[in-house]
Amino acid sequence: MTSTAILLLHRDNCTISALDPSGDFLATGDARGDIAVWSFAEQDTIYLDPFSTTSAITSISWLTSCLGMVLICGTRDGNIILSTPVGTEEWDATGSTAFRGHDSAVIGLLGGLMAVVSATVHELTLWSCIDGITCERRGVCDLSGMANGASVVKIAEKDESIMDIILFFDNRTIVCYSFLTETIIWCITNPGDCGLSLYISGAVIFCTKHRLQVATTGTDCPRIRQVAASATHFSRVQDTDNLFLIRTLEGDVIVWDAEKGDVLFYLDITDLGNHVHNDTLSAFYDKDELLLRIIAFPEGSTEGIVWNLTRCCRRNPPTPKFTTLRDVKIKAPTKPKRTSKRQQRLRAAKRLRKALPHVAVPASVILPPSDTPVI
Repeated sequence: MTSTAILLLHRDNCTISALDPSGDFLATGDARGDIAVWSFAEQDTIYLDPFSTTSAITSISWLTSCLGMVLICGTRDGNIILSTPVGTEEWDATGSTAFRGHDSAVIGLLGGLMAVVSATVHELTLWSCIDGITCERRGVCDLSGMANGASVVKIAEKDESIMDIILFFDNRTIVCYSFLTETIIWCITNPGDCGLSLYISGAVIFCTKHRLQVATTGTDCPRIRQVAASATHFSRVQDTDNLFLIRTLEGDVIVWDAEKGDVLFYLDITDLGNHVHNDTLSAFYDKDELLLRIIAFPEGSTEGIVWNLTRCCRRNPPTPKFTTLRDVKIKAPTKPKRTSKRQQRLRAAKRLRKALPHVAVPASVILPPSDTPVI
């Protein structure tokens, strides 16, 4: 694991960040209204522009248009700002388009194909952006009376459909609203302490150790899943469906693998010295490179830190081969037989004869009879 500092040249503290869908660029906004884009490939800031001179950046998203990726930002005074498209010659130049979208702070932005959804605490708006530069209002929804007067804290897309939006309220109510029918599709209420929650792949996931007590109404209701952990930050690792970024109550950051039900990665960030801003925490997993990238910005800092964790492919060792052993029958031990003194003397003489060298022994020869006289 390696950590790298991100020098984004901000004039004030970073308040928000967002990774593009490919994970190659990181956009950040600060309290003075500046926007910077960091390229992981070039390891440098490739874009820096004061989007707003009067208000802080409160939300960031990426829009896929016919010209490429466009950076969309929302400010505290309700303005919506679009940058020049990424991947074109104009990207190196400073340029943006701003318009008045709301009367209050923009707390959430979703960028789809040629469309944008913006939200405040009590209003939801659908914008049409065919060229990624000019936006036209297509729909507005008043949210003040949708969840008993509660305020929206964040928004999400329903199964990558920009027309169906998931709304998370501060009274633990979750609502799915459709711009096509201008009605509520389903609603989830949580009377108890359910912790943090998010929506992904047809399911609402709660991050809490407490027992869930939820009630659902409507049609096509999502599944309910739970991650048994207490956290101050809970988000999905980008480009994955089973990895989640969790910040514990102690301040540590973990990556939870929901498929295996285990902690994939643990990061102790207490050595940073300052508290990490939860809105700047994000993570991306590259399936091709097996690279897990975690980004964090300490509070009161204009610089960020990136941790790169590379997963190694573990190869199974060859299966050892064992020789099949024969079964050995164990018998009762036998006692040695007693020998007499005469047998002992004979055995000693036998061993002695084997040890002595062989000696030639004279022998007589008998000749056969012959007619020749012997002289």
